[in-house]
Amino acid sequence: MRSIFLGLQHIQLQMDLVHRDLKPSNIVIQNLKDLQTVKIVDFGLAVSIKARGELMSTCGTLIYQAPEQIFTNARQSKSIDMFSCGFILYEMLTKGKHPILKKGEDKQTYKQKIKEFKGLKIDDSVDIPPLAKNLIEQLCNLKPANRYKVEQALQHPWITGNSEDEIPLTDVHKFQQASVNF
Repeated sequence: MRSIFLGLQHIQLQMDLVHRDLKPSNIVIQNLKDLQTVKIVDFGLAVSIKARGELMSTCGTLIYQAPEQIFTNARQSKSIDMFSCGFILYEMLTKGKHPILKKGEDKQTYKQKIKEFKGLKIDDSVDIPPLAKNLIEQLCNLKPANRYKVEQALQHPWITGNSEDEIPLTDVHKFQQASVNF
């Protein structure tokens, strides 16, 4: 996941792109013995926000889209890629189980679930380490402004491997904390 975030950091910060279709099949490993060779592929839907202005179109693979991608009247940002990363991480840790979609459900059922989505809260019955749960929940927040940016995800203790590291706050949470302390 760290390699995916590093690739996304390059895409978002150096290239100023939003991928808009992150999903497991768009993540490849060049050398299975070296996880540093993880690559993000298929940039057919990628766009530059600076060049394009606001993004409001629906595109990408439905079951990895952020809520604001599905409902086209919502403004989109780089945070849509972070939402997809949360779903990808969940699937990696649960042997391919999707966090929302259940077997046999159709697109309309899934869209209804996303319409009612309040943010991903992983219950204790799901066997995922607590720090990984926290990271996934930070990535899959309903509100884009409350989602982790790629820099915060890279600083998360589950990614750094150091449980002594503090869990990073989102920019909104930093602002709220500063307001309380003011």
